[in-house]
Amino acid sequence: MFYKMKDSVEWPYHGRLATCAPGSCDDFTPLEAADLIAYETFRIVNDGATGGGVRKALRSMFSANGFMGYGIDARLLERLKIPMESAICIDNGFVPIFRQFEVR
Repeated sequence: MFYKMKDSVEWPYHGRLATCAPGSCDDFTPLEAADLIAYETFRIVNDGATGGGVRKALRSMFSANGFMGYGIDARLLERLKIPMESAICIDNGFVPIFRQFEVR
């Protein structure tokens, strides 16, 4: 799927994707905290990877950081798509306020 998105000239963000290949720590920047949180949350949501529990890497952050998360289903993602793609902002500067997008 990664390479389909990368090679799709119809998708406006295909040029932002580089590679999905293994490499050493010298080749790639390590995960930032936000990436780790996103990865661990993905594992929790998809349950099979963790057996339903929070793994040590994420749990170790709980005492120092507050966490709040949102689950985005297909209906909400469709409602977010146009505002996110049409927003005029700096790179990584779009912050959705989910109250605007509540699905009833």
